[in-house]
Amino acid sequence: MTILTSLLISCGGDDNGDGPSTDDEVQTLLDEAESAMDGIGVLISFESVQVLGDTAQFADPLDLGSLEDLAAIESAVSALNDALEAGGFSLAAAAPANAFQEEDKELETIIHLNLSYLYMLAAVSRCVIDGGDVYTIEDGDVPDTPEVEVYSLVLKPLGQEGLDAVNAKEDPTNVDFLSIFEPQQRQAILNALNLMDQVEATVEAIPDGGIDGQQPDYERSICPFSSIYHHWLASLAAPLAGDREVEVTDLVGEVASEFFQSLQQQAMMWRFTIKDRPEGQ
Repeated sequence: MTILTSLLISCGGDDNGDGPSTDDEVQTLLDEAESAMDGIGVLISFESVQVLGDTAQFADPLDLGSLEDLAAIESAVSALNDALEAGGFSLAAAAPANAFQEEDKELETIIHLNLSYLYMLAAVSRCVIDGGDVYTIEDGDVPDTPEVEVYSLVLKPLGQEGLDAVNAKEDPTNVDFLSIFEPQQRQAILNALNLMDQVEATVEAIPDGGIDGQQPDYERSICPFSSIYHHWLASLAAPLAGDREVEVTDLVGEVASEFFQSLQQQAMMWRFTIKDRPEGQ
C-alpha cells in the first residue's frame, strides 16, 4: 500500500516580529515528524485530512519490519507530542477541553488522529519485527464493512501448527499455550497491546514450566499514552473542527478498536494476562 499520513494545519504566523511564535514552533515540530517518516519512505502531507479517511492508504505492515522503521515512527510520535505541548496542550492533563483555542480544533484533531495512527504503526512494527516464523501482521477487510481495512495478527504455518498441537491436547496448560511463542514474540504482543490501549498486559511467571514473567518494556517517555487514548482526544476536538473531521475520527477509531480487540482476544486465548489499568494510571 502507499503509506500516506495527512496533517492539516491552520495556524498563522507571528505578527509582532519578536522571534519564533508558537505557530512557528508547532510547524517546526510537524516538519520534524514529516522528516522522520520521510526517512523510511512515508510521506506526511499538510494538505488535508482526506487520506486518513481511506484505509486503503494505510501503511502496509510488511513495510514496517525493521528497527529503523520503528525508530522513525517513534521519532515522529515524539515530535507530535512536543507539537501538542507547544500548542498549549499538556500531555499529562486529564481533560483536553483547554487545549488549542477553538479556531485551532482542526489542527488539534488531526495531530491526535495521526498520533493514534502512529501508535498503531508502532504496535504493528514491533509485531512484524519480532514475529519471526510464528506470526505476522496483515491487513484485511472488516467482515461487515469491506471498504474498511484493519490490521490483524495472523499465525504463520509454524505458529498455527503449534496452536493446533496444543488444542489437540486433552487438557492444555498455560505453559503449553505460552510455549508456542519465543520470549521476544510474547514481548512484542505485550508491547503492542499497551501501545493500542492502556491495559495491564503481562505474562505471569511459571518457573516450573520455564516461563519467565514479562511486562511491556518499550520507552514510555516516547509513547506515554495509546492509540485509543489519542483517538478519544481527537473525538472530543473533532465536533468543533468540522463534519469531515468527525467522519475520519470515527473511521480511525474503528480501525484502532478492531485491531486492539482482535489482538486482545487472541492474547487471552494464548494465556496472556490482561487487566484494565486502574483508574488514574
